[in-house]
Amino acid sequence: MSSSLRVNTIVPSTGTNVAIGTANGTVTFIDSVNFVLGTGSSIFSPASNTLTFGTNDAERLRITSDGKIGIGTDNPTETLTLNHANGASIGLEYAGSEHGTLSVNSAAMYARAGSGKHLILGGNATESLRLKSDGKSYFTGNVGINETSPSHVLDVKSQAAGTYFINGQNHNGNNIFQVYESSDGDGNHGMLYLNNGSGTTLTKISTNGSSYFNGGNIGINITTPERKLEVVDTNSNGSYPLAVSNFINATANRGAAIDFRLTTSGNTRGEIGCTWTSNSSSDGTCFYFAPNDGSTGNIERLRLTGDGKFGFNTTNPGAFDSGANHLVLLGNTSGTGNAGITIASGTDSYGNIYFADGTSGADAYRGHIAYNHNGNTMRFATNGSEKVRILSSGFVNIGSGYLTNSNSGLHVGRSSGGTAAGESVIAATLGDSSSMVNALLSVKNAGNRGAQGQSGGSSLAKFEFNNGTALEVDKYGRLTTPYQPAFKCKLSGATGANFTGYFVFGNVSYNIGSHYNSSNGRFTAPIDGRYLFAWYTNMERAGGNGSFYAEWYINGNAQGNRMYTHHSGAWELIGGTVIFDLNANDYVQIQAITSGNWDGGSYGSYSGCLLG
Repeated sequence: MSSSLRVNTIVPSTGTNVAIGTANGTVTFIDSVNFVLGTGSSIFSPASNTLTFGTNDAERLRITSDGKIGIGTDNPTETLTLNHANGASIGLEYAGSEHGTLSVNSAAMYARAGSGKHLILGGNATESLRLKSDGKSYFTGNVGINETSPSHVLDVKSQAAGTYFINGQNHNGNNIFQVYESSDGDGNHGMLYLNNGSGTTLTKISTNGSSYFNGGNIGINITTPERKLEVVDTNSNGSYPLAVSNFINATANRGAAIDFRLTTSGNTRGEIGCTWTSNSSSDGTCFYFAPNDGSTGNIERLRLTGDGKFGFNTTNPGAFDSGANHLVLLGNTSGTGNAGITIASGTDSYGNIYFADGTSGADAYRGHIAYNHNGNTMRFATNGSEKVRILSSGFVNIGSGYLTNSNSGLHVGRSSGGTAAGESVIAATLGDSSSMVNALLSVKNAGNRGAQGQSGGSSLAKFEFNNGTALEVDKYGRLTTPYQPAFKCKLSGATGANFTGYFVFGNVSYNIGSHYNSSNGRFTAPIDGRYLFAWYTNMERAGGNGSFYAEWYINGNAQGNRMYTHHSGAWELIGGTVIFDLNANDYVQIQAITSGNWDGGSYGSYSGCLLG
């Protein structure tokens, strides 16, 4: 057609072909047409199979030949493309309020009016995303970022290895939270970084490699930790809030430990550990403490074994005597240095070591050693009470009788007992109860001997050796020595005329120690010492009047101490007293030099004793 048509105010342009079919009311544009509707408004077909709508002499909407719709653009790239210089928008109204729905199959996007004015996205009649006008928005269901099939509320998938795929910034634009995927060569492990406000990393958590915390305190089960790491367990069953584990089979000296590092260089400065005692788990474990000596490194100084033994500078306190190996101290790890224990207490206080066989009463201190700094005395107690005290002067008091003071270097006393004859105050023994040589030295109360044999006199102190009384002394200083070597003897009868030679005194009155031999007339000195000898008898000289003498002999040698007298026709008395310094086993004899009849019986006597 090549004609023009005007309907009301519609004025077809020149050269426009319009076909009007009256049967169904359709209008067909045969060629390009500019169909003007009032001032500035138009329907235009700028090209084949393309239709535009315009207002104010400007194109507003275009439908392209492939069915795409553009609003504010003449080149729509999507099914519906919106473009506006001030920003494109879609408003859905229903009954004058913002409430409407855009549906794509079963999916929907719609807005709600009122105080909310939300934008809601959903599908299958289920809300998935709500964008609220107050800025508080939320998702319902799983959300995937770089993940098309999220299986969690939020799934974020890294785009490449060696990259941060979650990043959080503070309002200053500094990174404060980051999630990182390691490189392919590192195994694509996950890492979490927490940074301070300036973007410096203070905390790193890595699934492969080192993790660290460099800021603040960390609390587990506590909201206000006071230490770098504070672990709290409120479970009343006594469970362990912290465990240090190293799962290995029983191997001697292998286990788990805590290492202490005090410098930025990272060198170890000590460790505390728990190790297996041996290669058998039935032998249990032990704890050890190993400080650093500053040169060699960490050296074990203290060990607590599984059977309750403490060892200082030894890893095997059980190797020592079982009677006292629960606490073993060595001067150093080689066992060659000095070792000691110091108990420090106040200037007016005690330092104590208690030996207990119970927890109540005297059982808690049945035996004890105590140093009293107030007076500086050392005290020793048995059976719950003090028995020995060493005074600050160095004087020693022994016994329960008198302990508080003394003017004696050694004082031994008893508060009870020791008053009956034979009870010892001081005794020294050799050997045990079955083999001891009785008392080497014993000081006893010998009973009341009286003064000079009279009743009511002073008591006598007795000193015993080998259960024999060696010395008795009373308060007047009078001494008796019952076992002092001594003897007394005489000739049984006269020798008869013309006798010369060594006298053998066969009639023995006493012989303490049996050092005189009645078969040969010898006295043998038992010990080195000074000895006194005395002898006398009557003698009738053979051949008539004249001088005669006898001589002292030691070990067969004359000593030049002659006993001399003169015979005048009757019995004459002869004798002498002498003191000799003898060595042990020296023997003494008397020899008749002048021939004659030497009387015996009651007419003579020979005696000797040790003076000292």
